[in-house]
Amino acid sequence: MSSSITVKLVSEHPEDLLGLPAKSPLLSWIVDGAEAGQAQINAELQASASADFSLVLAQTSIDGTASQFIAGPGGSLKSRETFKPSRVGAHGLTA
Repeated sequence: MSSSITVKLVSEHPEDLLGLPAKSPLLSWIVDGAEAGQAQINAELQASASADFSLVLAQTSIDGTASQFIAGPGGSLKSRETFKPSRVGAHGLTA
C-alpha cells in the first residue's frame, strides 16, 4: 500500500466568487497515492466559516465511489455570499 495518500479537492468556481443564487457549488476530488484498482467506499464533505475549520457549518456523507460534481455541503449560495472553505475525506479505500 502507498505510504502517502492525499485528496485533491477542486470546485467548479474560484474561492472568491460572489453568490450564485439557487445553485450549490459542485465539488470534485481525486485521491492521489492510491494503488491501481483502489476506490473509496465513502466520503465526508465539510464547509466551514474559516480555513482552519474551527467551526464546521455543514457536512454531508456520500456512500460509494462518486467524486465528481458533488453538491457542496451548506446548500446554495445567497446573493453576494462567498464560497465557504470546503474539505473532503475519502474513506475505506478498497481494491
